[in-house]
Amino acid sequence: MAQTFRDPQGGGSLIVAWQAKAQPVLVVGGGAVAAGRVFNALEADAQVTVVAPELCAELSYRAQQQQIVWHAREFQDGDLDAASLVLTAISDARESRRIAQLCRARRIPVNAADINDLCDFWFMSTHRDHAVQVAVSTNSKAPRLANRIRRLIAAALPRGTGLA
Repeated sequence: MAQTFRDPQGGGSLIVAWQAKAQPVLVVGGGAVAAGRVFNALEADAQVTVVAPELCAELSYRAQQQQIVWHAREFQDGDLDAASLVLTAISDARESRRIAQLCRARRIPVNAADINDLCDFWFMSTHRDHAVQVAVSTNSKAPRLANRIRRLIAAALPRGTGLA
């Protein structure tokens, strides 16, 4: 009897849960998008460094609480020396592209907010309840749909599921 195997669809992402604990993550940018990226990295127990001339209120709070290291200046190439992962969240697309090219030359995974062709990976829409984490991806094609699906899944989970 011959076995049958399903054919891959292709075009998807390799979905993994990245172990970022104690890993140096560099975030370039100090606005609301950067704050979201920082929060995600802190949730994963990463060691976060932010490079930005100014910080939004949330990132200022995180710097004051010593949750992040902040360098109050523009990005410098040497900032990559200790980074294992880089997240750019700046409005200058040309600089994001330059940073992504530097990262690729050093084999450092990079995500450039809102510039899909520069990203080695995308952020998913997530729900967390202690140890349980649910993530929905549309490969950055339909973030609103991913958020809607995530909300439906989260609403179906009993509160405290992650404590079981």
